[in-house]
Amino acid sequence: MDKNNCVELEENCNRVSTNISDLKKGMRSFGDVVGDLEERRKALDTTIEEMGSMRGKYQLGEDELWQIEREEVGGPLFDVLEKIQTMKSELEGLTSTPSSQFQHSAFKLLDELETHEEVAFRRLYQWVRKRCDSLESSEK
Repeated sequence: MDKNNCVELEENCNRVSTNISDLKKGMRSFGDVVGDLEERRKALDTTIEEMGSMRGKYQLGEDELWQIEREEVGGPLFDVLEKIQTMKSELEGLTSTPSSQFQHSAFKLLDELETHEEVAFRRLYQWVRKRCDSLESSEK
């Protein structure tokens, strides 16, 4: 083996060593990125789970929706309206915290509750109006 071949072989070995070193650095960097992404995924999974339980906590059940939309006006309707007020107060607390990760969901749930509340108030208004009309007509 002559000197030129040895020099060339040594240069090639140095390049391979440098490439391996660069590859190791890249793999460590890739591993760091994968670790960061895994942590973010776990955090998002937790957020999704918490948001699901939040939705369950701040939504009306079928029986409560029935009270609002179809049932005769009376005590149960007022109970549902009181529950709506309680839920809205709690949700407003979440919306007033700028760093709350649930702020967007809280606003959506508030909007949904306000829609139900509006339906209940409209029914209550119509019921009161009918009662007043019937009282007025019975006085005549």
